[in-house]
Amino acid sequence: MEDLRSRFAAMPSMLTSDGFAPYVPAVAESFGLSVNYGQTVKNYRSRRRRDDDHRYEPPRNPFITKRTICGSPDLDRASTSYVERNNGTMRHHIGRMRRLCLAFSKKIENHRAAVALNYAHYNFCHVVKTLRVTPAMQAGITDHIWSLEEFMEAALAAAPTPRPEPQPLQHPRPEGPARELPNGRGFLRLV
Repeated sequence: MEDLRSRFAAMPSMLTSDGFAPYVPAVAESFGLSVNYGQTVKNYRSRRRRDDDHRYEPPRNPFITKRTICGSPDLDRASTSYVERNNGTMRHHIGRMRRLCLAFSKKIENHRAAVALNYAHYNFCHVVKTLRVTPAMQAGITDHIWSLEEFMEAALAAAPTPRPEPQPLQHPRPEGPARELPNGRGFLRLV
């Protein structure tokens, strides 16, 4: 969470996580209590059906519950779907992250390098079907799909960079009347 926090210059509009309990104190410690943070929890049954149609269980009601942890997140937009899809895609592309296989990293530095290289390749060289361009093109970072030669030349020419240092977060000013809180902790909306 500290690494995520160090990559922001402005307070994110909202954070969403699953129901993993250690996220709550980690978010509070890294972002403070002025962040809009909510949880999306999937409710699974503890016992399974054992009849002929056990694979086709009826829907659980409610299957997903959302709750506010701090701030005022928009729970209609709270979702972990995009990050879970990204995790699945990266696990598929990076052999070191697959489960139950022998393609593992012996050193954490090698694992970090392999993951970073794959993310960079995905962003600059891989055309996403739904976007019809690469993620870097969609973000406006580049104007063309990089070839493997161009990607390798840029990757080998890049100097190692240190981890980013956390900067003070800038809180976005809310719409309508608001009063700034002391010590740059955010804004209080006036109703």
